[in-house]
Parts: sequence; structure tokens; C-alpha cells
Amino acid sequence: MEKYNPRRLGFKVDPDKVRRHIIRVFFTDSESDYLNALAEQCCMTPASFIRHSIFIEEPPTIVNVPEVNREAWSFLSKLAANLNRCVQFVHSGQLSDGGEMLPILKEIKSAISDLKAALVGEPE
Repeated sequence: MEKYNPRRLGFKVDPDKVRRHIIRVFFTDSESDYLNALAEQCCMTPASFIRHSIFIEEPPTIVNVPEVNREAWSFLSKLAANLNRCVQFVHSGQLSDGGEMLPILKEIKSAISDLKAALVGEPE
């Protein structure tokens, strides 16, 4: 299966949103550890954390997600990936009774998304 490419599907990418410039910054081990810890607390990559810290006026929100929720999130992510494969199977026409199964799969997928959002405290 071919990878998703928005340009091939006719979507236009806003030229102002395309990131073309790279700035290399060197950190000591302790600086790097500190940056990574701050970024992780906010559920961000270090690059996103730095970009957010510079260009957004309020500081990033530190998200404290309990470990049990992280584990559940990981499990649900795998479940959702398997569910997506089931939906692709139904859409491919390889299932003779896909018409009855599709609404159920969509409902399950929606429930998983809602549960994942609730686990990390995201607004609906």
C-alpha cells in the first residue's frame, strides 16, 4: 500500500507553514537532559518544546499522565491500529458481510478515541 501523500491527493500546503530552515544547536549533556525532561513533561519533542517556548506567548503546559494511563494508551493504540486494519479489510471488499460490520467498527473506533483522550486529559 502506498504511503499517504497529501500533495498527490490534491491538497495544497500553505507555503508559510512549510519548515525549510534548520538551526543546529549544541547542548552539554546536562542541558540536553534538562531540555528532554521539560519536553517530556509537556508530552512534546524537544524541537516542538523549543519552537513552542519561542513563538507561543504562554509556556507549554506540563502534562502529568499517570503511568497506568500511559500503558493503557499504548495498549489502545495497538488496538486502534488493528481496528484500522479491519476497516481497511472491510473497505477492500474482501468481507462479504462488511455492511453490517462497518457501523460497529466505526463505533468502536470512536469509543477508543474518546477513551484515549480521557486518559491523557485532552478536551473533547
